[in-house]
Amino acid sequence: MGDKPFSEVYPNLYRIARIKGDTVANVLWTAPLNVSFRRDLVRDNLFSWYELVSKIVLVNLTNGNDVFWWNLNKNDKFTVRSMYRFMI
Repeated sequence: MGDKPFSEVYPNLYRIARIKGDTVANVLWTAPLNVSFRRDLVRDNLFSWYELVSKIVLVNLTNGNDVFWWNLNKNDKFTVRSMYRFMI
């Protein structure tokens, strides 16, 4: 979700997910979505789930190399210096 993982954007859903390390690709692999929860989705959790699904259902995954973007440097490349500056 931009620069945040789903676990931070939807912490309540993350807490009750059976498989915490699942990837979006694995979840989107099948219909219905390949995800299960330890509890029933009711009230706020159900609304959060609908919101999350509406955001990922239109995602079109393709085979290819992932690209790493380092937002702490102007050229998006990792450097020890940029990490050091971030830490202090």
